[in-house]
Amino acid sequence: MRLGLLAWCAVPGCVWSRHNCNDIPCGAIPPCTGTHTKEIMRTQAEIAEADDFTMYEHEWLYDPITHSGTAKPGPYGMYHLGEMVKRLPEVPFPVLIQVSLDDKLNEDRRVMVVQYLTANGIAEAEQRVCLGFPAAEGLFGDEACGIYYRGFINPYQSGFGGYGGYRGGLIGGYGVSSFGVSGINGLGGLGLLGLGRF
Repeated sequence: MRLGLLAWCAVPGCVWSRHNCNDIPCGAIPPCTGTHTKEIMRTQAEIAEADDFTMYEHEWLYDPITHSGTAKPGPYGMYHLGEMVKRLPEVPFPVLIQVSLDDKLNEDRRVMVVQYLTANGIAEAEQRVCLGFPAAEGLFGDEACGIYYRGFINPYQSGFGGYGGYRGGLIGGYGVSSFGVSGINGLGGLGLLGLGRF
């Protein structure tokens, strides 16, 4: 036992270093967990805010006679344009129109949006409206089901740190812990079983 203790003490490390760890180069030790979290969240929020100024294909009226989209916004499209007008003077984001397979239709839509914004006081509308593909990605069907369940059917299930458990903590998730209506949902970060119900 004494030999084992001596062997452990002989292991090189900062505690027993003659140089008191002065030989470790600057930056060799990573920052503490959570140091960059705020910056990551700010970047994500900024990317999401830019998507507020994207007009998607479903916002334009569909012509059942020609079986194609039109350059006239639907009810939500007009509402969306109105919301953009309120915020465009205060943000640096461009107005992005999702492209379709029809080049002429794309240009007609761009002209329509430029005219609308110009008529509502956005002087640099010609430079800010562009065509392209949105950065936001769509959802697969199986992802949509889970998001609907957590967001609308049982919004109080998750607690601190995200999705912690499922129905009273039968399955561990990603959070540190989760206090929901159904109970204490478990130590999700460790993937352990939940702690039961209230």
